[in-house]
Amino acid sequence: MRSSFALLLLLATLPGFGQSGSAAKVPDPAFLNQVYCYRGDSLTALGRVDGRLENKMKALGFGGSQMGYSLEGTRSVIRMRKTDTLRFVVKLAGAMMDPSMMLQLYRFQSKKNNRIALVSSHSRFGGEEDIKNVVRLDIQKGGDDVYILIPAEKLAPGEYGFMNKMALNQSGANVSYTFYDFGVDP
Repeated sequence: MRSSFALLLLLATLPGFGQSGSAAKVPDPAFLNQVYCYRGDSLTALGRVDGRLENKMKALGFGGSQMGYSLEGTRSVIRMRKTDTLRFVVKLAGAMMDPSMMLQLYRFQSKKNNRIALVSSHSRFGGEEDIKNVVRLDIQKGGDDVYILIPAEKLAPGEYGFMNKMALNQSGANVSYTFYDFGVDP
């Protein structure tokens, strides 16, 4: 009698578990490879901009060199608060690769009329400065071909951009990538 009552109680609670799991599913993004901010149960598309790969030499190379990505404008239109729980979503075609092989999150510094993310800096004698503009991401599966991208550490106020490493545009010596940008306010 006790075992049949326990079995009946278990069977009665199972449908509730199934419903709560499906309610937590990530919304399906409208476009492939577009990065979205995931808040509550809705998605907001991040801004899409071209970022140029730039290499600058100081004093004809005798002062060293710097390489980085440059985005036009000093601020992104898409803004978030530092206190927000920042999660991002991307849908990949057929999930043919690991999202970390395709997307990289960078922190940008506003300078003049651009945002710059240095990736390397070398001195005249070959010494290399440790650049910390790459933001580490934790990745979770959020559905069929959908991935949740979570910054491994809380993002400080500033400008950020996801670079799509597979969206390379080249015209002569000019190289650019597609970035999905946003800003974090205090």
